[in-house]
Amino acid sequence: MFKKFFTIKASLVPAESSPVDLKDYIFKGTVSVLLLYLLSIVFGFVLNYLLIRSAGTADYGTYVYALNLITLIAGFAVMGTDNLLVKNLAVYKDQANNSLFKGLLLFAIGFTLLFSLLAGLVSIFAFDSMSALNALNWYDLVFLFFIILPLTSVIIVLQSSFQGLSKPFLSQFADKLLRPLLFIAIITIFFILGRYLSASELVMINSGVLLVTVLVLIAVHHKVVLKTLAPIGVQLKTIPWLRISFSFFLLDVLYNINSRVDIFLIGLLRNDPTEVAACNIVIKLSELVGIGLFLVNMLLAPLVSKYIVKNEISKLQEAVTYTARLALVISLPLFIFILIFGNKVLALFDVASAVSFRSLMILSFAQLINVFMGSVGVILSMSGHQRYSIYTLAISIVLNIVLDIILIPPMGLMGVAIASGASLILWNFLIYMIVRKKTNLKTTGLKFI
Repeated sequence: MFKKFFTIKASLVPAESSPVDLKDYIFKGTVSVLLLYLLSIVFGFVLNYLLIRSAGTADYGTYVYALNLITLIAGFAVMGTDNLLVKNLAVYKDQANNSLFKGLLLFAIGFTLLFSLLAGLVSIFAFDSMSALNALNWYDLVFLFFIILPLTSVIIVLQSSFQGLSKPFLSQFADKLLRPLLFIAIITIFFILGRYLSASELVMINSGVLLVTVLVLIAVHHKVVLKTLAPIGVQLKTIPWLRISFSFFLLDVLYNINSRVDIFLIGLLRNDPTEVAACNIVIKLSELVGIGLFLVNMLLAPLVSKYIVKNEISKLQEAVTYTARLALVISLPLFIFILIFGNKVLALFDVASAVSFRSLMILSFAQLINVFMGSVGVILSMSGHQRYSIYTLAISIVLNIVLDIILIPPMGLMGVAIASGASLILWNFLIYMIVRKKTNLKTTGLKFI
């Protein structure tokens, strides 16, 4: 199976492929990534069970907090180069501009390593006295911020390069398959031996797992991409790349703010830990409805950039319409499942109530509208209009915050649902109108919308 996935193909997607070929590529790519995500959920459950049993609740909590902190910092440390790779690599490959192709890869890796090390230097002093990391010593923090952080950032960049080359399986296999399997194998050995693991030891094990993962990714990357580019010279467009990367970085910052502002404000304005927990579960469950759009966006993003540059709008419209329909086919059953069984799922997390269920339905409906509107955000960003994504997302965040401040004190969780759902729907309609104006593309699965 792996041999099939790692085989070098002559092209990203057949340059003059028929609509049937294009649909076949999108469908198979989406299914392969979906299967990876389903496997990663299973592996994540097994891994977390083994970690809790092997390390205990306190050390497990410290480790999970530290890793989540590193993941968050790494997302910023790549400074938008991940999206830059997705946007430009397919174009350079299609144009056979190998010197720019190689230059962009080296630029992204070098830039990411530099900023991740700088971020690590700032973080090790900023978070040294954080109470949540008290179980870790100074050497653990060094490993976290100067080994795990750069390795995590490099993984993000390498996986983004595979996405930009329209290789969806390769873009996800390391994070969703290789890493958890390696970790499970190591932790299982300690679990069988009855060996207790401290948070410090988990950090060391994770460092080793990440190093192996990066080496495997580099080996695959060399075989699939760099081997043929070895004799090619390097051409850089540093200033344009920096400008585009920074705009994507701003988008990442806004997306992170948008994903966390509701939890922060309900905790601040209501000061009820139980309600905060319910809010977190409700938001996470509602986001499952949007998984169809997330999956197809991985396939569509490099195609948008490629077809826009070649001015093949009819092919792009075919891909956009098909991905919108495919996303809806995946997401609609999830919405129906939540509609029927949502209260029972909430009960599994001990947060079931009439308010929680109504809030879940409001947010799930907003996510379904998000899926129905199609890949508006990806199309705008990958077609070179990412500044409009920044403007519309900023407007959406402001609306969300204002509505949160107004509605949370009297309504609690229901106020969060109304504020977040309204802002998400507004963002979709705003960005849809901009996409229609700038690209003339119809992004929904209905050709007349």
